[in-house]
Amino acid sequence: MRAAAIGSLHADRVTGQNAADAAVRRLAEVDEAKVRLDTSVKADDGFFATFFVSTWTRHLIKPAVRLKLTPNTVTGISAGLAVLAAVWFSGGTRGALVLGAALLYLSFALDCLDGQLARYTRGFSPLGAWADGMSDRFKEYAVYVGLAAGSADPGIWYLAVAAMVLQVVRHGIDATYAGGRSRTAPASARPGAGPPAACWRPRTCAARRAGCSSSPTGSNATRSPAG
Repeated sequence: MRAAAIGSLHADRVTGQNAADAAVRRLAEVDEAKVRLDTSVKADDGFFATFFVSTWTRHLIKPAVRLKLTPNTVTGISAGLAVLAAVWFSGGTRGALVLGAALLYLSFALDCLDGQLARYTRGFSPLGAWADGMSDRFKEYAVYVGLAAGSADPGIWYLAVAAMVLQVVRHGIDATYAGGRSRTAPASARPGAGPPAACWRPRTCAARRAGCSSSPTGSNATRSPAG
């Protein structure tokens, strides 16, 4: 068993009705919907994603849920936008490059949204993790090819191929390092080895004479435990 941070949520162990009533009052102070939305956005993301993407993609999570979009669907749309960006990049003109850059930015925004949506809906799956990773690599290579095709310099293809090889090596090293850390980590610290989720409806839990009182757990996991 290990401690788990719950951020702005409340968790109390109660031993009697008075303590349970006090716990319920504390729980009433928490806006569970806001906490659930806040914890869907990664707090430790990169600078660009944190300040130029997640600030507005968080407002697309609930509309995506209402439209019944799955994280995998959003991943597919993101990949499609990256292909369109590569097509425009291949035009080589200033206008085509600007439009391609805008499409690539939207593709990246959706790449952030699919993970946020997965955390919000708890829609994690091995297929989703695989599709997310493969889509990222596919988009990178498509953009390199599009940029090289739009250049008048034949030598640019050497740079494009070198960039793709470098990306393969970098991601291979990252995957190996992450796997090594997972294998050497203590069992309690491995992904998925945390404490069981608390009851989602905390007031029901708190109303018992003895037991636990907690708000919904808001893990900041990505689409897979390792992501």
